[in-house]
Amino acid sequence: MLDSEVGKVTEVKLVCDLLNGLDFPENRAHKDYSKAREIADFITKYFGPVTHAVNTENDFSGRGDLTIITHGQSIDIELKMLQTSSAARGTLANTSQNILSVLGLVNSGLGWSDWRLQNNYQNSILGYLNQNQYTDSELLPLSRLHSPPLQKIVDTKARALRGRVYDFAKVHNLKTGSMSNLITTIKASYSSYLDSSTAQSVDTIDKIINLAHADLTGYLADCQVKSFTPGRFNKFAALLKCGFHTLPLLISKVELGFNEILPLSANYYVIFYYPKQPDFNKRFRVDGPQEIATWVNDCPNFTPVIDGESIWLKCAGVNQLHLKFHWRNIFFGIATPSVEIFDLTK
Repeated sequence: MLDSEVGKVTEVKLVCDLLNGLDFPENRAHKDYSKAREIADFITKYFGPVTHAVNTENDFSGRGDLTIITHGQSIDIELKMLQTSSAARGTLANTSQNILSVLGLVNSGLGWSDWRLQNNYQNSILGYLNQNQYTDSELLPLSRLHSPPLQKIVDTKARALRGRVYDFAKVHNLKTGSMSNLITTIKASYSSYLDSSTAQSVDTIDKIINLAHADLTGYLADCQVKSFTPGRFNKFAALLKCGFHTLPLLISKVELGFNEILPLSANYYVIFYYPKQPDFNKRFRVDGPQEIATWVNDCPNFTPVIDGESIWLKCAGVNQLHLKFHWRNIFFGIATPSVEIFDLTK
C-alpha cells in the first residue's frame, strides 16, 4: 500500500480522483500530485480507459488499494511506491500476530497473544513501568477515563518514557529511528549526561525491549517444538500473492485446495512504482494474474525455517517470503504486535 496519512488526502485518493476525471485545485497543490498523475496515466495506458475508480485502501474486506472498472471488467490493484531501486518489492502484507494458530500453520500451536497471556507478559511490562515516577501532564490521557484498561495504562506510561528519551536525544543530536539502537547508544556513550529520571527511563525501556525479545524467541521456539504444517504454509503463501492479506480474507480461503486458490489471481494486479528511477521506462513494473500464477505454480512446496525472530519460507533452499514478528507502535514490546511479510521474489 502507498504511504498515507490518516485524515489527509492520500496518494491513492489522488490517483482515484484523476482516474475519475477529477482534477481539483487542492489536489494539484499536494506534494505527491505529480507522482499520482504519473501513476494514473500509467494505469490508463496499461488497462485502457477507466470508467470508474474506487479508493479501497482502508477497506480491509477486499484486495488492493483501488478497484477500477475498465472495458466492463472490475480489476483490483495494489499500489506500491518504493523509494529504492527497481529490484525492491516492499512489504507484501501486515497481518495478525496470531496467524500461526488461527490458520493452522503450527500443530496445536498458540497464538502469539495467547502465549504472552499465558506468561503474564503485560503485567511484567507494567511492573517495569511502575518503577518510574510520572507527572500529572504525562498521565493526563488516563485521568480522562474511568477505569482505563491495562493496555491504555501501559501505552500512556511507555509514551511518557519514550518522550523523555527522545527529548534527551534531541539535545544531543541523536537519531531516534530505532529505539533499541538509541538506548544502546545512550548507555554506551551518554550515561554521564543523564539525570536520574531519564536514566531510569532508559533502563526501563531497555528491560522492556529485552523482555519482549526473550518472549518472542520463546514463542517461536515453542512453535518449532510443536512443528509446522508445510502444506498449510503453501496455501498461505499462495493466498498472500493473490492479494489476500488480512486475517478474515485468509481464513475465508485457507481451506480451499491448492488448485482452487490458483484461479484467485484473476483480476488482481500489483503495480510497483519507482519515482526515483531516472529512466522513465523503468519506473513501473506490474505483477498481474499471469506472473502471480506462474510464481504459485513454480513454488508449490515451501519449507518454513525459524531464524532469530523471523520465519523464512524457502523454496529449493531459496528465501521467498520473510515473516517478521514485531511491535508496530510506541516501541518494541509495547503496542500493536503483528506479523510483517516481505516478498523476496527476484
